[in-house]
Amino acid sequence: MIKKLRGYLIARYDNMCNSYTCKRLEQEAKSLNIEMNTIGVCDTIICENKILHKAHQLDKVDFLINRHKHGHIKDRLNSLAKKSYNNLSSFNTYLDKFSQLENISSLHFLKPKYFLASADKSFEEVSKILSDPFVIKGLDGSEGDQVYLIKSEEDLKKIRTFYGIDKEFLFEEFIESSFGRDIRMYAIKGKIKAAMLRKSNMDFRANFALGAKLSPYD
Repeated sequence: MIKKLRGYLIARYDNMCNSYTCKRLEQEAKSLNIEMNTIGVCDTIICENKILHKAHQLDKVDFLINRHKHGHIKDRLNSLAKKSYNNLSSFNTYLDKFSQLENISSLHFLKPKYFLASADKSFEEVSKILSDPFVIKGLDGSEGDQVYLIKSEEDLKKIRTFYGIDKEFLFEEFIESSFGRDIRMYAIKGKIKAAMLRKSNMDFRANFALGAKLSPYD
C-alpha cells in the first residue's frame, strides 16, 4: 500500500480564504490525494523548543511549501519536513528586493539602472543618476506596498517624513513603456514553466492586489 503524502502549506494565517494561490494549492493537493494542511505563522508559537500550533505540537511531514516571507517561525517550521519548496536558502535570499537584483542575471533580459541608499538623498542627486521620474522601493514590501513613483522633491520629502531618513530603499530607473504592466514568470530549477501578464489602467504598479488584471502569457 502506497503511503499517503502529508505536507504543510506555510502562510500568514490558517484561514487564507482570500488568497488565490493558497486555495489553488489546496485544491491541487486534494485532487492528488495529498493531505496538506495550511499552517499560519500567526497561529503558531515556538515554546521550549517545541512548535505549537493552536496549543498542539506539530508532527513531522513529508514536505512543506513556503508561502510566508517573514520572521523566525517559518524558519523553524521548515525543520518539520525533509523536503521544502521555496527552500529557505533561496527563499530568504530573494525576499529582499536589493538581493534579488544583485543575484539575478540573464542574457535574455536587462535590468533597470538602480542603486541602494537611505531616504535622505535629494531629488536632484538621484535624478542625476536615474533621470526623473524614478521609482523607489522598500526592500521587504509586497503587493505594491512601499513602492512609489517619485516626480519631485516634495514626493521624496513625504517619504522621509513617513519612514525616516535612515530607512534604506532601492532607487530604480522608471521604464515608462512598462507603466502599469509587467510579466511574472514561474520557474522550477531554472526553467520557466508558466508566465502571466499583469496590467493596470489605474496605477504604474501592476499588482493584482491593487486591482491589476491578469492574463496568460506565452
